[in-house]
Amino acid sequence: MLEARFPRIWGDMGNAQTFPFPVRYKVVRSATPDLVVRHQGEGMLVAFIEAGQELVADGCAGITANCGFLTLFQDELSAALAAPVMTSVLMQAGMIQSLLPTGRRMGILTIPLDNLTPAHLTAAHVPEDCPVMGEQEGCHFQTVILNGGLNLNIDQAQEGMIAAATRLVVAHPDIRDLT
Repeated sequence: MLEARFPRIWGDMGNAQTFPFPVRYKVVRSATPDLVVRHQGEGMLVAFIEAGQELVADGCAGITANCGFLTLFQDELSAALAAPVMTSVLMQAGMIQSLLPTGRRMGILTIPLDNLTPAHLTAAHVPEDCPVMGEQEGCHFQTVILNGGLNLNIDQAQEGMIAAATRLVVAHPDIRDLT
C-alpha cells in the first residue's frame, strides 16, 4: 500500500472490511500518492519488491496494490515475487473487453488524466483504443488523495467521478463497462 493519510472507505482495498476473507497489508514507506502518481514511483521499485517479499514470507498467496499507477512495476514485481501479482484493476482490461458484446468497449476513469500515460496502459495490456477520462483538475477526490488530505467527503468524491464518467460516456457512447 502507498503511504497515505486519506480515509479508507468501504470498497477501497485498503479497508479490510471490503473483503470477506482475511487480508494483510504492508505500507511502503515514502511511496506517497504524489510520488507514485505524479512522478511514476521514481526510485520505489525495490521498496515495493521488498514489501511484496515480506508479504509472501508471511504466507500471502497473492499480492495486489492499492494504486493503479503501479502498473509500471507489474512485470518486475511478478518476476520478483513467488505469488501472483496484480498491481491494478487495469490488469483485467483485456479480459473485460473480451467479455463485452461486439461493438461495445470498456472505458477507464482515473483521477489525474495527464498522469495515466501510455506506458501505464501498455504495462496493463489495456486495448489501444480504450477511452480514458480523468476527473477535472482540482476535484475533491483528486485533491484529497494526491495532496495527503485527511478528510474525504464521499458525496463530493462521487460527484467528481460521476461527472468524469458522464463525460466519458457522452464522448464514447459505445462504452458498456467502466473500470
